[in-house]
Parts: sequence; structure tokens; C-alpha cells
Amino acid sequence: MNERNQIIILVLLTTGLVLAANFVSIDVFEPDAVVTDYSAVFYSDNTLEETFTYRINVEGKRFLFRYWEDRLVTGFNPKPHIELIDIEAPSGTVRYMRENLGTVTLLDDSTPNIRNYIHSQAYRNEVGAYNPDGYEPGEIRVATLLHKPDAYLKDIHLDYVVLEIPNDFVVGYGLDYEGFGRNLADIYKVVEP
Repeated sequence: MNERNQIIILVLLTTGLVLAANFVSIDVFEPDAVVTDYSAVFYSDNTLEETFTYRINVEGKRFLFRYWEDRLVTGFNPKPHIELIDIEAPSGTVRYMRENLGTVTLLDDSTPNIRNYIHSQAYRNEVGAYNPDGYEPGEIRVATLLHKPDAYLKDIHLDYVVLEIPNDFVVGYGLDYEGFGRNLADIYKVVEP
């Protein structure tokens, strides 16, 4: 085989590999679940009710969850925190929460094996619904109270955004700056002197 034919074969193989890689990468990097709808209602008693609608893109996805950077606790806590009131989830799922200190609480009857599995997989400050058989492809929705478009790096579509804010540091309503401002009833922008 002469050099010209070798170069043509090499160019064709390289083009085929590039096309195959682009085709495969689209399928490989599609998210397993995408938030397609979100709503948030902030009540005068400081209760925030969030509703997420997810679209499940693959069969067998087992966890749908929401976690926070702030403390998730049950019972009385004098420090600002997040307290779970309830989770509505499809039948056949195990609703759970993993508190700030790592304790897993199951809101439905289950086995010790499932509790241990959830404990090994869940983040601290997380609530969710675990389906041992996996979720069928469908939809579930996601929302956020404050959204900083310039700082948002995730590939998760937010269906509901209560308030878009610039990429400034804010305090109040559970958000703090070096431990200060967390207990403020409103949200304020931090201004450096």
C-alpha cells in the first residue's frame, strides 16, 4: 500500500472516530434527572415550601433528593436551621432525611439494609425519596429561592426561580457572613468597607 492510500485511510479513520466520539458524548453526558418545574412559597411564619418536578431520563435511578449547606435538624434547635416538615413522594419509595450530624431518619417503614444504604449514599443535610426498584422515566421539578445566574455552574435546569440576584454576598434568613447576619429577618447585600 502506497503512502497516499495510507494517509487517506488515516484521515477517514480519524474522521470516523471524531464523529463517533461526538455522537457518544451527547448520550453519555445527558443527565439522569433534570428539574423541569419548581415552585416556592414563602409564608409569613417563615415556612418555605418548595415543590420540585423532575424528568427522569434513565430507568433505574434510585435517589431523588435536595440538600442544603445549612444545618438540617429535627426538634428544637436555638440556632438557625432547616427543619423538615414533610416530603411527598410516589408510593413504593422510602422518604428519608440525613441530619447535619449524620443521623438518618426514615419517614416510612423499611429494612436495616435500606437504612444503611441510604446512610452510605446520602449527603449530610439532605432529604429525599429512595426507590429500591428505581424510578421510571418521567418528570419531577426543581426550584430555588435565590439564583445567581453569573455564579451558577451546575447543569441542572431550574424551573422556578423566586428571585435572581447579582453575584454579591448576601446575609439574612439563615444566610451568614463569617457567622454574622444569619438571624436577620430579611436578606441584605454585604458591603465591604
